[in-house]
Amino acid sequence: MRVSVRGKRIKVGPELRVAVERQVYLALGRFADVVRTVEVTLADVNGPRGGIDKISRIVVLLKRTDKVVAEATDVTVMAAIDRTCYRVKRLVSRAVERRNQWPSPWSMSPYSSHQEE
Repeated sequence: MRVSVRGKRIKVGPELRVAVERQVYLALGRFADVVRTVEVTLADVNGPRGGIDKISRIVVLLKRTDKVVAEATDVTVMAAIDRTCYRVKRLVSRAVERRNQWPSPWSMSPYSSHQEE
């Protein structure tokens, strides 16, 4: 699982990068075998004016070309990251459940041993 962190109008220093990567690994670690890449984008909408304007957006690319996107806005960057990680964890869990629920069309052949006799 590759994690990339970038900022728009927010300086992403080494400490923030490590904290974000840690949160992402805690949230998505159990799905590491199905997650291809994780892109985290942090943005400050209002700049120095303050307010609820820190946005965290996480895009997760799963194997088999599935894509999961979560976004949250909060007062601080870390609060926005926490909320986004919580959301993306639930969304990835649902996507994996859905994938496991339905059999692949390529696994069902007319000559498979799953036929009724």
